[in-house]
Amino acid sequence: MIEVEKKFLLNMEQEKQLLEGAEFLTEKVFTDIYYDDANYSLTANDKWLRQRGNKWELKLPFNKIASERLGDLYDEIEDENEIRKILGSLEDKYVRGKVIEYLRRKNKKHFMALVDSGVIKPEQV
Repeated sequence: MIEVEKKFLLNMEQEKQLLEGAEFLTEKVFTDIYYDDANYSLTANDKWLRQRGNKWELKLPFNKIASERLGDLYDEIEDENEIRKILGSLEDKYVRGKVIEYLRRKNKKHFMALVDSGVIKPEQV
């Protein structure tokens, strides 16, 4: 599966226009658990190993050179056997990781921008 993701910050007027005439259909809530090794080797290379429910997912960037990316384009691998071929044993090498902790340690400026914008809650700091 190929995933293309783009996030937008809307002002109040844009949000109002977007919702005008829209009808709420349903809400879906899920929890993702992200995994990495002690050195954050996946996160540092923009690779994302997560478990959503009972399913494993691995997101690999299409363009390996970050400065050449026009957006967030990922190859999303959902087959556990394929993920194991790429990463090896999941149980022995990877532990639950928090992207927040990685940012706190490795990229203070980005971390503080997320705190200031309210994405990261004070209790997570």
